Amino acid sequence: MNWVGNGAVTFNNATINNDGLIDLQIASLIQQTGASGVINNTGTFRKSADANQSSITLPFNNQNGTLDIQVGTLLFNIDLTLDRGSYLIAESANLRSTAISRLVGTIQSEPEGNLELSGTIQIPSGSSPTINFAGAGLNISAGNL
Repeated sequence: MNWVGNGAVTFNNATINNDGLIDLQIASLIQQTGASGVINNTGTFRKSADANQSSITLPFNNQNGTLDIQVGTLLFNIDLTLDRGSYLIAESANLRSTAISRLVGTIQSEPEGNLELSGTIQIPSGSSPTINFAGAGLNISAGNL
């Protein structure tokens, strides 16, 4: 699915299950209304166009999927779960989480850009995450571990 257009997109208690490709080609706000809603990614979630920031305020679970940030910044300012998977971050691109980030399983990346975790980092009970990052793109600042 190619996500194009402009303006904010609001979901009301929606669950989005991606096992293919969602290609975010705009700088937008993806938000929720209501008490629940989530994006579950087992495929590829890509930001491929528009150098401006795209923000997601809908809980996001990357479950052995791929986050591919080719341009600009993808900001999660709500719960982000990194449960295994691949993280491709192009030079001058950013994947940023300012809320709760849960780390589970083995997380692989060779970022040319930046992965920034500046909120609370949670490691669920019984989980022993491994972070395999080649390069200097991992930045953990502020927040709590």
